[in-house]
Amino acid sequence: MPLFPNAAPPWYGIENTNAGASHTLTANTVYLTAMYLPATSVVTGIRFALAATAAGNVDVGIYDLNGNLIVNKGSTTISGLANTNPTFSFASPVVLPQGRYLIAITPGAATDTFITQTALQAGLVQSWTATNASTGTTSPALPSSTGTLVNAAQRFVINAVIQGGAP
Repeated sequence: MPLFPNAAPPWYGIENTNAGASHTLTANTVYLTAMYLPATSVVTGIRFALAATAAGNVDVGIYDLNGNLIVNKGSTTISGLANTNPTFSFASPVVLPQGRYLIAITPGAATDTFITQTALQAGLVQSWTATNASTGTTSPALPSSTGTLVNAAQRFVINAVIQGGAP
């Protein structure tokens, strides 16, 4: 019998938001991390880990495996949120069927620091980057599709927020 029958943890993605090191991410780059939902779930937002410098804006969202944007928050300030794990809620929760997805973030400033982990270690969730040609540095916006994905050197610490757990 499972320890937690019929329950899902409230986060899916890279679970430990405090593990890793501080890195400055490239502005206008989309950072993606794989996520698996074991059952149909209501996703209310995205949580990620900021390090010591946070003054710009980010956009966070979820893509399907074909690289199509399903939902995003829109450009949102991270000013004043240094050294925290902020949760950004979507305008409306989204119902996602069981399956694999890509959680994404795009920073709008080249000076903000985020918690990341080495991406290419055996047994860890894979991460990718994609070019974000449709955004400006002050008001980042995730593109409608990712285009070509490239293996990332760093694995972004990011999670989807699940409402009420899986059935």
